[in-house]
Amino acid sequence: MLKIAGSSLVLALAMFATCTESLAQGTVLRVVDSVGAVSETVTVPIELDITGTDEIAGFSTGVCHDGSALAVQSVDLGPILTAMDGGVGPEFSQVNLVLGEGFNIGVVFDFGGNITLAPGTGYSIINANYLVLTEGDSSVGFCNNIGNPTVAIIVTTELGVSLSPVLQSGTVTGTPAPGSFRRGDLDGDGLRDESDFLLLQQYIFELPPTTSLLGSTPPLGCDLEPNQSGDINDNEVETIADLLMFREFLDCGTITVPGPSTACGDDPDDDTGGFDVDNPDPNYLISALTISITGNVDEERDVDIVLQILSPTPVKAVSLGLEIGSQLSPAETPLTVAAGVTANFFDSTFDGTNLVVAAGSTTCAVPMMPGGLSFQLLGTLHLKLAPFAIFPPAQWKSEVVIDGRGRRTTVVDDAFQDHNPFTISGTFEFARGNANNLDAAVNIADSVFILSYLFPATPFPLDCEDAADLNNDGVINIADPIFLLAFLFSSGDPIPSPFPECGFDIDIDLLGCDGAICP
Repeated sequence: MLKIAGSSLVLALAMFATCTESLAQGTVLRVVDSVGAVSETVTVPIELDITGTDEIAGFSTGVCHDGSALAVQSVDLGPILTAMDGGVGPEFSQVNLVLGEGFNIGVVFDFGGNITLAPGTGYSIINANYLVLTEGDSSVGFCNNIGNPTVAIIVTTELGVSLSPVLQSGTVTGTPAPGSFRRGDLDGDGLRDESDFLLLQQYIFELPPTTSLLGSTPPLGCDLEPNQSGDINDNEVETIADLLMFREFLDCGTITVPGPSTACGDDPDDDTGGFDVDNPDPNYLISALTISITGNVDEERDVDIVLQILSPTPVKAVSLGLEIGSQLSPAETPLTVAAGVTANFFDSTFDGTNLVVAAGSTTCAVPMMPGGLSFQLLGTLHLKLAPFAIFPPAQWKSEVVIDGRGRRTTVVDDAFQDHNPFTISGTFEFARGNANNLDAAVNIADSVFILSYLFPATPFPLDCEDAADLNNDGVINIADPIFLLAFLFSSGDPIPSPFPECGFDIDIDLLGCDGAICP
């Protein structure tokens, strides 16, 4: 293939085009609209339509673009040209790249005029490769004023007649780079507004989750990844903390949302904000204090679980995850807060086994509860117990997975940071098996003590019923001293936690621990 450098490009075409009659019809040069992600290369085809009767033997043109939006990397001949002459290609072709502006190209299929393109449409003659620099639409069109020397826009017939083609510019649309997002812009419309708040609320609490977040990307929208755009406090997970922080951002104007905000971008960090789903923070405690069950056994009964909280920081919101099984279900209003608790936001999610309930304050700069170093009454969890069912233990969960997405138990402080609370039943630590609370040890004396409690000469109360529940089934019966004896003398099953160290019960059942039981 013959290559002619520099200004020879124009001279070669001028020598070939012996007749310079200019026509305004018969051919079309067209830039095909294309889409590419920022920081990636997009190929923009340029097509030729031959609508008259002449056969075409060559062409030249300049192609321009906005240098702030695109950068031309290379220019290739299209497949119709590379296949010419048995794959040898045109006899002459040259491309001159003009930095920041575009490129010039001249092509002669065969100087003898033996190779031509017959009338037809959609001939792909050029593939221009551009690096996408910015989001949005940018024009790519034809020009005759770049480079030195400049290049005329002509299409040449087999007889050497120069035709002035009809020119059709195209658009390259830059889309966000993969993984980029605008924090708070869940619907990808470039705004952070009420619709985004509602989408985040639906994403956290709706069953099944809303499909609005998972549909096609709107024009100029970022990747619709809720765990990015919905992570308002930038701790790598969406919780009620993000929802209420977004609410305060929209209503009050006093909250600064971390970037990226005005344009699509990457997450600046992967900091979890100190929330450890596997290791609860012992400074934050939520306790099931008392349980009451009312109603007739042959009907659905009401179950009320009184909750209290210990938080050293002011509390903006609380979200609780529980595994409650199939015999329990949430009441129509699953959580009511105690007098003095400032909560005006409530929501819940239940999948038949796992329950998530949440409450918080959306009032600007007003926490739901003050902080302190002692327990405060939070409110009451309301459940329903199926007819004839026995109350099953309900287990606190740091995270419950519903529809493949984790919903976290969290205490949200007044800086909208999540804390994984230590969720317990009762307010006293104990070691399971130390039922007699006498010798700071678990031994045969505890089995005798439990039997004395079950079959007393004179009934007496237990300071810590949980300590006597050896098999942790939520009731105290003869199975518990047998379980302990098997553990002590027959290599029986291990004693459930907390044992041997003191700790809290993490299962909500009808038993409690109302007195000091650990030394």
